[in-house]
Amino acid sequence: MGMYHNRPHVEDIRKMKKKGEKISMLFVTTPDEAAAANAAGIHMLSIEGRFFDATMREAAGSCFVEVGLPGNPPKKERGLGQGQDLHTSGIFSS
Repeated sequence: MGMYHNRPHVEDIRKMKKKGEKISMLFVTTPDEAAAANAAGIHMLSIEGRFFDATMREAAGSCFVEVGLPGNPPKKERGLGQGQDLHTSGIFSS
């Protein structure tokens, strides 16, 4: 991880995947959530473009940030039960 900050680059994420390392990722919508994720050591943040600005980037700290368009509805609208997550529900598989 180099350049002028301590955030991972795409190359770093690819190396982690190649080594079989676990990569943690969260969807966040506020700078407070981004800052908490950074403090917890989360590797990647997914942020909708409408929520992303300089304040959010600063709050994300050393997290790799993926900015995109609105995607899937929140978990409760997809019919996931309490205690289920996206990986055990079969929505995402590796």
